[in-house]
Amino acid sequence: MDLGLNRNLFLDVVHRQYFDHSVPFAILSGVVVVAAAVLRLTGAPGLARAPDRCCLPAWPGWSFPPPSF
Repeated sequence: MDLGLNRNLFLDVVHRQYFDHSVPFAILSGVVVVAAAVLRLTGAPGLARAPDRCCLPAWPGWSFPPPSF
């Protein structure tokens, strides 16, 4: 039985929630980002093992400008 659930439906819901300024979605997104940052800063291994591939310094530039547009 196909319920019509696929990656495109998930991405559509995320897109709508993000651009509709959904408070619960914003809180959940913030929790995910903070949890990932805390895990990396406490020494949890990430996906990229090479030190030159760390994305942590880039996340503020990627996270904060989109809502301001």
